[in-house]
Amino acid sequence: MTQHDSASFTLGEYLRDRWPMAVVWAVCLAAVFAAAQVLGVTPWGAFMLCLVVLTACCISLAWDFARKRAYYAQLRQAVDQLEKARHLSGFVDEPRFLEGKLSWDACEDLAYLSGRELAQVTRAFDEYERYVETWIHEIKTPIAASRLVLGRLRGPEATALRQELESIERHVEQALYYARSQNLSADYAVKELSLAEVAREACKRNQNLLIAAGVAPEIAVGEEHRAFSDESWLVFIVGQLLSNAAKYGAKTIRISSREQGEGASGCVLLEVADDGAGIPEADMPSIFEQGFVGANGRAEGSATGMGLYLCAQLCSAMGVGIDAYSEEGEGTRIVLALPVNRRYYESASRTLTRS
Repeated sequence: MTQHDSASFTLGEYLRDRWPMAVVWAVCLAAVFAAAQVLGVTPWGAFMLCLVVLTACCISLAWDFARKRAYYAQLRQAVDQLEKARHLSGFVDEPRFLEGKLSWDACEDLAYLSGRELAQVTRAFDEYERYVETWIHEIKTPIAASRLVLGRLRGPEATALRQELESIERHVEQALYYARSQNLSADYAVKELSLAEVAREACKRNQNLLIAAGVAPEIAVGEEHRAFSDESWLVFIVGQLLSNAAKYGAKTIRISSREQGEGASGCVLLEVADDGAGIPEADMPSIFEQGFVGANGRAEGSATGMGLYLCAQLCSAMGVGIDAYSEEGEGTRIVLALPVNRRYYESASRTLTRS
């Protein structure tokens, strides 16, 4: 859709744009009438002569208006419907009048430049993405070495260092999943999963954070509940929700599941509920936006505003629904709607990818 209102090509606008020409025609008609009188033509004959000239002018004006209106209407429709500017000239027929040809040629040139700029940006993004992923994998080596060294140490200082190291690991993992969320084909494998195993794995990966926060999560996920998703991505999402709950004062966290709907469109709702600080009502519409910190994040001091944004991005890529329910001071519930039918999952995923 266009970002501003454009002038419409109406008959009134067309005539207003050509008022100098109308003035010239009026002067010419007056001159023709006067010349005919001088040459001895009767007033009625002079009038008929001027009428013929005026009719010819009006016909040429109407013809010019009709062909230009058809072209600009087609152009306006193409602009309103196209998602990518570089395709514009391919959806508009080349006009047969000079101004239209000039604008059509300009559209073709802009489409070429747009395509070239897009290719450059895509290459730069791909290079940056490869660098980020390479850096993330490289940084895992010193993190693993540091963990081995910490394994031989004891005492409160070692415990504190271990917690900080795990915080570094979580931020590195967040950066990795952010890079992957920008490319849906990267490291993406959907299969049928046991949601109970996903919940247990997420708790295991975040156990030290949960222990430090004094939280013992309750897992009430039915062993029979299975759904289609990418295992590593889903474990990361649930881990992010656990991390957020622990960070914002939760003393109890409950992971539960229940079925919703039947048949091909049925799903399993995986819910992570806590009794933490809750989210202010004014912040709720923006919690899934990139970089949004909110009142709790500003008070906490180290929030990046990327956790829930990444959860929403990864859920969108996998065809998983995500929603939040919260009241300030009453805790937060995050609900994931996971498809249980592969055909429904593939349909939802294709729709989300196209959008």
